[in-house]
Amino acid sequence: MVHKRILSFHFKPATSDLRIMIHLSKLVTLMELKGRDKKPVPFSMKFIKSTGEIVTVKEAVCTSSYHGGNDGATVNIMFLPSKEVRKVKVLSIIEFNGQEVFI
Repeated sequence: MVHKRILSFHFKPATSDLRIMIHLSKLVTLMELKGRDKKPVPFSMKFIKSTGEIVTVKEAVCTSSYHGGNDGATVNIMFLPSKEVRKVKVLSIIEFNGQEVFI
């Protein structure tokens, strides 16, 4: 006589643990978005400086981007409201609008 055991699994993911992530290839496109008024759409982000320090940017816009070269893609970011502009390597960006960035 063969006994069969039926196993059932109930999986209910906790919605608070689910995170939407952004692929690196889509990042620059999202950063360069413009609104109906043709002005850049502000965003928040986090990136890692060459020293290892994590920089949190609450509000910024992309002023320009460069998609290549030996050093990789870079973006020029204007911090709002200070109007400070910094060049950031796209590979150093770890979060965009609260969403994790992955390679």
